[in-house]
Amino acid sequence: MLNMIKMDLYRMFRTKSLYVIWIVLAVALLITTSLCKTDYDSLNEEDAVQQEQIAEPTAENMNVGMMVMLSTEPGEKVTVFDIFFANSQGKFYALFLVIFAVLFSTADISSGYIKNIGGQVGNRGSLIFSRSIALSVFMVLTMTGAFLFQAAANCIVFGELEWGNTKAILSYFVAELALHYALVLICMAIAIILKNNVISMVIAVCLTSAAV
Repeated sequence: MLNMIKMDLYRMFRTKSLYVIWIVLAVALLITTSLCKTDYDSLNEEDAVQQEQIAEPTAENMNVGMMVMLSTEPGEKVTVFDIFFANSQGKFYALFLVIFAVLFSTADISSGYIKNIGGQVGNRGSLIFSRSIALSVFMVLTMTGAFLFQAAANCIVFGELEWGNTKAILSYFVAELALHYALVLICMAIAIILKNNVISMVIAVCLTSAAV
């Protein structure tokens, strides 16, 4: 079992899509942080009445899919936790996680990994378990890296660094890890069952968009 986990981890870190997703995520974080600053500055320039009108949900403002909304009140400092929370609620991180989960889960189908290794394993379920462990490592590294990179993005865009409430950060981060991991496992199972990269990807993205 330990050897299979090591092989899956080795295979994961040798996958080019892993680093492509991390690079795209980093660039996207800079863009969303910049957009959040634009929204934050515009809110600070408006009066209280206009802010209430913007904040009130209307039929025209209903959103389906991803939407990043900053929860920081005008006049307050934007913290790393504020933007991390906004991105998480907007299913921003989930999208990158499920994309890689599908790519990683279906990569071994075409590479012949299952044919070569599967015949040497008595219990095929251990292959799925080792893959889920590898994806958990990817998820923890991605979420942790995203949070730390968000701190750097705040320094670049806002010119200051405010972390936010430490206790709230830890509790929310752990909860998000659990929820995102559950979503990743569901997408992994779909990819393994369907054995089709495109269909699995479409279903995974739709699940992410529909998730509350």
